[in-house]
Amino acid sequence: MGIKQATGAEWRSIGEQTKLVRREVLKLVSMVSPFVSSRVAGLVAKNVILQLDKFRSEAEDEMFQRGGPKDTSIFYGEKEFPPGGGERVKAT
Repeated sequence: MGIKQATGAEWRSIGEQTKLVRREVLKLVSMVSPFVSSRVAGLVAKNVILQLDKFRSEAEDEMFQRGGPKDTSIFYGEKEFPPGGGERVKAT
């Protein structure tokens, strides 16, 4: 069976989920940082975020190649940051 064609709404949902996961991982790093060494906290930040960002980049490329919306805010954009003006993390 081949790869299914996603709708624009499905791509947006996937993108929002990746933004949510990224925010939650960053919250975890912030939560654990006072209790573990910077090396241990950095493992999460470096490894998980790096892999998630690689996924987002490749998923965006796939979306463009498969006729999805030509909208770079689906995987990156304003909803990247926590709502309510919390700690801002630069989108990568």
